[in-house]
Amino acid sequence: ETKVMDLAGKLVLPGFHDAHTHTLLGGHMLLGCSVDELNSVEAILEKIAACNEESPEGWLLVDNWNVSLFGPDGPDKALLDAIVPDRPVRAMSSDGHHYWVNSKALELAGIDADTADPAGGKIEHSETGEPSGTLRESAMQLIDALVPKPTPAENEAAMLAGIQAMNAVGITSIFDAWVGTPDITAYKALETKDQLSVRVRAALAYAYGVVSAIDPPEVYESLIAHREDYSTDRFQLGAVKLFIDGVLEGETAALIDPYLGMGDYRGSYYFEQDELNRVVTELEQQGMQVHTHAIGDGAVRETLNAFAYARKQNGPGDFRHHISHLQLIHPDDIGRFAELGVVANFQALWAIPDEWIMDLNLPVVGPERVERMYPIGSVVKSGGTIAGGSDWNVSSMNPLDAIEVGVLRSDPFANGSHANDSDEPPAVLNANERVSLQTMIDAYTKNAAWSMHQEDLTGTLEAGKRADIVVLDRNLFEIPPEEINEAQVVMTLLDGEVVYPTQGK
Repeated sequence: ETKVMDLAGKLVLPGFHDAHTHTLLGGHMLLGCSVDELNSVEAILEKIAACNEESPEGWLLVDNWNVSLFGPDGPDKALLDAIVPDRPVRAMSSDGHHYWVNSKALELAGIDADTADPAGGKIEHSETGEPSGTLRESAMQLIDALVPKPTPAENEAAMLAGIQAMNAVGITSIFDAWVGTPDITAYKALETKDQLSVRVRAALAYAYGVVSAIDPPEVYESLIAHREDYSTDRFQLGAVKLFIDGVLEGETAALIDPYLGMGDYRGSYYFEQDELNRVVTELEQQGMQVHTHAIGDGAVRETLNAFAYARKQNGPGDFRHHISHLQLIHPDDIGRFAELGVVANFQALWAIPDEWIMDLNLPVVGPERVERMYPIGSVVKSGGTIAGGSDWNVSSMNPLDAIEVGVLRSDPFANGSHANDSDEPPAVLNANERVSLQTMIDAYTKNAAWSMHQEDLTGTLEAGKRADIVVLDRNLFEIPPEEINEAQVVMTLLDGEVVYPTQGK
């Protein structure tokens, strides 16, 4: 009863694996008020005003404003007050580490000139001493406590929207990098309805961190203890997510050497080394894989140190721990990924000289550190395993966008047919860190499958594995690399069943 399809020379690959994504957050963005890809302050404010008119009651929740448009101090509440003066507004930045709120939201949260910065967070202030409307890291929790939580039905709808968007770009497996009870409930509800059309390995939000918690400690501990009860063919609760530092935008990423012009300031570590050593060691003893957010080279080193410490205490194990983002890795630490068997989970799409790096990062870290950002090629050359992830909804989930950047290290939306009329080629970030097309495809297929502990099921096309397949309209190996992200997904299959296009479902 084997089905035979004549694809007329199209390219067949293993289904793409996104090794770092946030399905529920992304789904809510798709269904809510998103200013994603709006690249001017005026356009953002115009969209927020329209959202206010469409849904005029309660909190106005906005997603994905571009941090680079507002300078190092972040946006001011006055911009929001001018268009939405009488209801609270909470706008989340595209990187997920900053809130922009209006005066009404600050009033409801009781945030004023005398409010102290919470541990691991920062409340920006204007020249008058009043809160400016930008909240960073754990300071965001002062607002989160007030914002109404989505209903289970709303979460389920958002999760389904996110998954369908993934299937449309050829994604068949994901590592959901920060989940709690709401995410798990939505995934399981979709699975019951036969609508879970991706394989999921989920990283539970650590309940005791400064910025990471979703569930209270007792719920978190119960989920770990009973994780096998939740596990099925398509859903595995197998990891824990730790935030090690913040981000370079806002200077909360942890660096080995100080930020420029800030004295001895090196950013924010959310764990002391001894504490992180203990946490990782205990998670290994519970049988949990560890997935970490680390942007700065200081945070990366601290995390590698903790993995090395845990190995000494527990002995070697098949954990395949992740360090995600990796904007900066000190050259002395690059070889340690291979030595420790740690997955280098890169968001390659960010490895371009855009306004984030050139306007926000360069002034505070200097050219030497910019010139070694996102060292994908160096990790590969040292024998380390790289996995590809998007961090959606932070940026595009389309693997082909990131694959093109990994090959060229330039803006994929300024290449090929996207290029403007200028004779100048797109700017490149660290050409020596380029890797081959095959290396990037491996990062999104067999490497990511291995990082998710499912290499026996997926990641390559061979007899005995699941028929998780993506079909592209052209052969990536026969076109200029500048056209990689112009390829279109024709079909996505999971377990041999077509999940994109949805065929009217």
